[in-house]
Amino acid sequence: MTKKNVKQLMEKWLRDLIRIDTQNPPGHTKEAVEYIQGIAAELGGINCKILAIDDHRQNVIWTIGEATNRKIVLSGHLDTVPVGNLDFWDFDPFSAKKLDSDRIGGRGAADMKAGVITNMGIITMLLDEIESLPCQITFVGTADEEVSMQGARTVRDEVMKDAEFLFITEPTNGMLGIAEKGVLQLKVEFIGNAAHGSMPEQGINAIMTMNKFLQQFNTILPKNHHPLLNRTTFNVGRINGGTKVNIVADTCWSEIDIRFIPGINSNELLQRTKKLLAVMNHDFGTTSNYKILHQLPALETSKIHPLISFLMKKLNKYVIGLTYATDAAELLTGPFQQVPFAIIGPGDPNVIHQPNEFVSMTEIVIVTEILTNAIKQFNIL
Repeated sequence: MTKKNVKQLMEKWLRDLIRIDTQNPPGHTKEAVEYIQGIAAELGGINCKILAIDDHRQNVIWTIGEATNRKIVLSGHLDTVPVGNLDFWDFDPFSAKKLDSDRIGGRGAADMKAGVITNMGIITMLLDEIESLPCQITFVGTADEEVSMQGARTVRDEVMKDAEFLFITEPTNGMLGIAEKGVLQLKVEFIGNAAHGSMPEQGINAIMTMNKFLQQFNTILPKNHHPLLNRTTFNVGRINGGTKVNIVADTCWSEIDIRFIPGINSNELLQRTKKLLAVMNHDFGTTSNYKILHQLPALETSKIHPLISFLMKKLNKYVIGLTYATDAAELLTGPFQQVPFAIIGPGDPNVIHQPNEFVSMTEIVIVTEILTNAIKQFNIL
């Protein structure tokens, strides 16, 4: 199949996938999976399998090449973040609108239906060369990446068995990501004592304790610096407390999002948090509790791996780190922790999760060709 034909197919596939609503929540991907399954049947030569989380959330797996102990995995997620306020969009987010001769707009255009199409394009370009492939190629389209990564957990043991390398085609503007921050999200609650608002000294104000806790939180974060990811950070995403303006607040909870660099252990961060909670309780007379909402490891791979070195030379760009987590954080756990990886895909990270999201078809084609050529070189690297 010619490159021109593959480009035309990829544009059609992208626009069709954008028109399929996979907003998460609820994250229904069944229709998108059935569409991708139909493409595999049309192309021929692809072993297509569906692994479901439930009736509405499904993962799809394409495999080409002989089953050996050598395998490269290509990964992309099918769900998207919600559209949000339609008033902020200049076009229908599910129209797959052609914004000009190159750009296509819509929810999920960059994050990451373009990356899914890149993976499908790679396999399509390799179909005519199955006999000479240096390894087996597996593409997995996952559900639920935008919420809890349950899709990646569901498929991990099957798709990562015998994997020698993992490509995650998240939007990076075609740059090469070799590290990503870990995630520790917590819900923290302080409990005080209520009193009349005119007599605050008779109560224990949980909001005031929370305020001091959040002010102090930066002081417990590790100060280590990472060349690609800078430092560990935290954000207060939600906060709620009190009952009424004239009552001393007896409860206050907040949800905090900690993003930590490779070399930092989430359990260490948790222990530091617990110590700070104990200090606050001692100083202010409150009690406290916490709940882990989400936890993912920080990841980093080596620049000296042959595929990484090949891509660095080919791209002639510096490598980058990602401040956010990808499905790699779930796929590269347990027995697969040492599998090398690269995060590289079409799309501008600055337009994702926002109104008027778009992606460049030119960039999709470029990344597809780069990764296809890298896979072809795998046997001699």
